[in-house]
Amino acid sequence: MKKLVQASIFIFCFSIFAFAKISNSGCPEITVSGPNSLVNPGDSISFTANVKNANESLNLEFEWKVSQGEITNGQGTNQISVATTPEMNNYELTAIVKIKGINSICNKEVSETAVISNGIFDPVHLDQYGKLSLEDEFARIDNFFVQILNNPKSKGYIFFEIEKTEDLGDVRKRLMSVFDHIKKREFNRDLILYDLCYAENNQTSLLIIPDGVEIPSFLNCERVDIDLK
Repeated sequence: MKKLVQASIFIFCFSIFAFAKISNSGCPEITVSGPNSLVNPGDSISFTANVKNANESLNLEFEWKVSQGEITNGQGTNQISVATTPEMNNYELTAIVKIKGINSICNKEVSETAVISNGIFDPVHLDQYGKLSLEDEFARIDNFFVQILNNPKSKGYIFFEIEKTEDLGDVRKRLMSVFDHIKKREFNRDLILYDLCYAENNQTSLLIIPDGVEIPSFLNCERVDIDLK
């Protein structure tokens, strides 16, 4: 009896696998096409979902998301327009479409990425601020992480400027807190570069450095070495 039950389970599982394999072979081919060249910052981008070998009787719905920018037209259809801004130079914009109405075992979600650039690859000055509470600074850093992740071929650069009158012990505590926050967020520390310099005013600059671009050389920078280990 036990062997009979085991055999029945095996046949049942094999039947499900075989059915899924056969059904999966009937899945439509889904791709997304976008621009085949660089997009100027501020221009609109078009993305199109292409569905091949789908049953014509299917009532397909298209749900779009974009990593940045704004969908201005076409949500719910197979083609959208996405608005960019002049500030998005040297950014990547990914459009993801989820298609409803096809078999649940079929792949329903595909994406395409466009590169926004005027062809001049300079560091992107994302943010700059003076003295803040650690809580407010962490919020700025978190937004910084998001922008780096939106540009996977880039690195982040933090330029700390401090006044000579500041206590280096307090500066070290602040920097340790910032990098402890990075660790707690489980962000890749290798993607963050930093410098610490004396300056007339206390301020911090957050920059995104595209792949292949040199870190800017700040004038009148007297670097400060602090052991963060």
